[in-house]
Amino acid sequence: MKLDFLKKEKQSPLKNFGSFNEYITPKTMIVMEKYDLGNDEYENEEEKLLREMYSSKKSYHLHDILAITGLSKIVDIKKKILKSSICPDIFLNNRIVNTEQIPFEYLNEIFENLYKEEIRMYAVLKLTEITQSDLNEKIKATIVNWLIQVHFRFKLRDETLFLAIHLLDRFLTVKFIKRRRLQVLAITCLLIACKYEEIFSPEIRDLVCILDKRCSVEDILQAEVEILKVLKFEVTIPSVLRYFEILATKFDFTTEAYLFGKYLLELSLLFWKMRNRLNCLIASSVCYMILKIFYDEDFKLQEKINQFYSLINFKQEEIEECVLNLCFVLDNVKSSNFLSSVRKYMSQEYLEVANNFP
Repeated sequence: MKLDFLKKEKQSPLKNFGSFNEYITPKTMIVMEKYDLGNDEYENEEEKLLREMYSSKKSYHLHDILAITGLSKIVDIKKKILKSSICPDIFLNNRIVNTEQIPFEYLNEIFENLYKEEIRMYAVLKLTEITQSDLNEKIKATIVNWLIQVHFRFKLRDETLFLAIHLLDRFLTVKFIKRRRLQVLAITCLLIACKYEEIFSPEIRDLVCILDKRCSVEDILQAEVEILKVLKFEVTIPSVLRYFEILATKFDFTTEAYLFGKYLLELSLLFWKMRNRLNCLIASSVCYMILKIFYDEDFKLQEKINQFYSLINFKQEEIEECVLNLCFVLDNVKSSNFLSSVRKYMSQEYLEVANNFP
């Protein structure tokens, strides 16, 4: 018995997803020929397909799963997986990654190498740091909040947002700018991050429209050249998200815990004092908060905490100070004007973690 809803592949369930259509259709046709629903072991077609996809030991984007299973929304996929016993998989950048692909035996070494590289970059930045007299913390938080809105509107990868804001921060530490140029520089940093991280990058004219045509395509291209020259084309960074992904994998976080961690990381972008700290410290502090919140009743909690401190390179006092700052941001963000991340993580796509943990 073949899948009836996949026999009509010419009427693709991804008809509203534009460029994804051509990419997914060949794979979906292969799946249509492969699966047989004669086995009563599975609850329904979708769960069987999700099981088959997991056992294939591949990494699938959620849009692939949307086409293959016929589920109507991405949030349905996440809820389906949360309610089933299918996977020890984790969500990374809207991608379900089979844990058998993850090099667990090298995670500690990867974490340590990222930390050493960040320390090297951090020392260089401290030597060249300047004071922006025309910008204050409120202005910087406003531009980050706006950048989060633009990022969400274009449905870009999580890593793109963190890279864009990191590029903007580094540029502001080495070159003085006027307040009126900040928005153009921010959108240009997002463009550079898109070219680095995305498969389908937004077109420059779309970014000009986002700015209400207050600048031209040429202005953005000139700003791009200026930023890359100032940063000496060093775009690769040990991202806070990469640290957190390693820790989330190491401690086997649930999907809800992982999404809550990403929510905290985005909130930390709004607090300028947090962005002056090492990415490794911020990610480690978020991990510590999650262990305390989600695994408080776990009889192995103390063992996990000891394992946590053996992995990171910070003292307990440093972690606790950073956690206090994160708690301050979490307690006060909903009463502020910087609500882009809050609204984003209140949606069903992100399991409403912003509502569950006010």
